Amino acid sequence: MNIEFESLVAWPIGRQLRFIVVVMLAINTPIAWLWHLPQYQQFIAAKDSEHNLTLAAEHKQARLLVLARAETSEKNASQLLTPASALSVSHFSITIAELNQIAQRYQLSVEELELAANPARDGVELRLLGRYHDIRAFCQTVAERFPLLRLDNAEWLRRGDINGQISFSAQALFYQAHVTVTAND
Repeated sequence: MNIEFESLVAWPIGRQLRFIVVVMLAINTPIAWLWHLPQYQQFIAAKDSEHNLTLAAEHKQARLLVLARAETSEKNASQLLTPASALSVSHFSITIAELNQIAQRYQLSVEELELAANPARDGVELRLLGRYHDIRAFCQTVAERFPLLRLDNAEWLRRGDINGQISFSAQALFYQAHVTVTAND
């Protein structure tokens, strides 16, 4: 196909526009490809790194739970219900790790999950973001899995900025075993 540029002016306007578009695409496509290729490769590398870090964190969390469960399974039930051991720091940390794992299972965003200033009295501060059904399933799983834990002071807030998301905040309080000593003991 021989194109004489002097005769380009004589072409109909539609044909001229198509020719200009084809030339512009032929010039800009390789430039755009060379410009965006390194950025795309960096994005893929960052995505892979994020995936690997997530897997490593989940693996460490699972190992922590296995070690924590092994430690608590060595104790018998009577020791576990005494106030000194039931409200120990390791018990709180195990509970926080398990609450975090349950929240991740139901694809909830954990905005806050930490010990209160006085954990024996105030427990764990909890704030989640997610869909209503996922938060309900989380609460049900917590009730089934932790019979000595109750969610108290619960607040549900509809988030206007995030479509269909609800913010749920509560205190996870631990039932304390009260040891009473009578005169006959």
